[in-house]
Amino acid sequence: MLIGLLLLAGCASEGDWRMGARSMEAQPTAAHSAPPPLTKSALGEAAAKPSAPFAGAGWKPLFDGKTLTGWHVTDFTSHGAVSCESGLIVMGLGATMTGINWTNDLPKMNYEVALDAMRLEGSDFFCGLTFPVADSSCSLIIGGWALGAQIKATRLSDRYVTVKGLVERKVKSDLAIWALSYKEAGDDLSLVYGKTEADKKAILQFLDQQGIQSSEIELGVVRVVDTQANEYGGGNNRAPHRYIVEQQITVRTSRVDQVANAAQKTMQLLQKGIVLNSNQNGVPGQGLTYKFTGLNSIKPDMITEATRNARAAADRFASDSGSKVGSIRQANQGVFSILPADQSSGTGEGVDAYAADSSLMKTVRVVTSVQYYLDR
Repeated sequence: MLIGLLLLAGCASEGDWRMGARSMEAQPTAAHSAPPPLTKSALGEAAAKPSAPFAGAGWKPLFDGKTLTGWHVTDFTSHGAVSCESGLIVMGLGATMTGINWTNDLPKMNYEVALDAMRLEGSDFFCGLTFPVADSSCSLIIGGWALGAQIKATRLSDRYVTVKGLVERKVKSDLAIWALSYKEAGDDLSLVYGKTEADKKAILQFLDQQGIQSSEIELGVVRVVDTQANEYGGGNNRAPHRYIVEQQITVRTSRVDQVANAAQKTMQLLQKGIVLNSNQNGVPGQGLTYKFTGLNSIKPDMITEATRNARAAADRFASDSGSKVGSIRQANQGVFSILPADQSSGTGEGVDAYAADSSLMKTVRVVTSVQYYLDR
């Protein structure tokens, strides 16, 4: 416990502590290379303002305006530098606290202590003043500014609005995947295989006639099923034919219009007795799918536009409530979804994912959710 007059500046997590004219003002310590412009201007401004006279008579100044005579720098761990500048005591920011204590005699009862101080930045308590009272001591902690700022910040944190920004773009698929599956069945394996080869030749000839290039065609592995090889088969469950031979030809190309036109002419294959299996991954009617692979190229612009739309909605809400839109409290980019082109605007919930794959034209949608603080 320090018996005597102790004046200290509290630790700070941001900024510097500056305590004012004719008493003490903080400036950066040696750890800071140079004071920011605010420190220099504020120091000169504080020095130019004389201390307001204290009420009553008999006051004795403890600072001569030039030196630290009578004062001793308190030995706090990693304290800041203390100096005299422009008629002020300047206390630098320390790792914990920076303080000075009066080394000469002081009365212990029936006296008054006045402090003329200024703080320009900081977030912790303003300052602490410890003075003797009889055989003990008392400390005055000045922290009203920090408490008031915290209360204000707490109240403002409860005032915010949540808005959404919707953006949709019509895009054209840039990749077509067309799976043409076919099969033949019979009891003579060589004859069934021969029919399968004839089907393959006819399909490849059809694709060539439609302008599909050989580099865009992939031949799948021939699959042969012997229905009588199933040891659990037999009786009424036996298949009508012993052998089933099937194969798949896949067209993969960025020339989506070429494939779309060819798909409209598959009746020519049916007229030759070739029945295409339009099932893909167990889903009927999904032999031809369209993909859009350019999502990453349009994402940044869509997010920017969606955020702008959310801000516009917040501005309208704030205007109606007599407030102003502040900073962002929380933001959620949202999820990009690719829907059929004729999908109406809305949530997009319940949309079949395969419906988008069957549409040449698509709708790309993103909905961002942003929370803005509301200022009065």
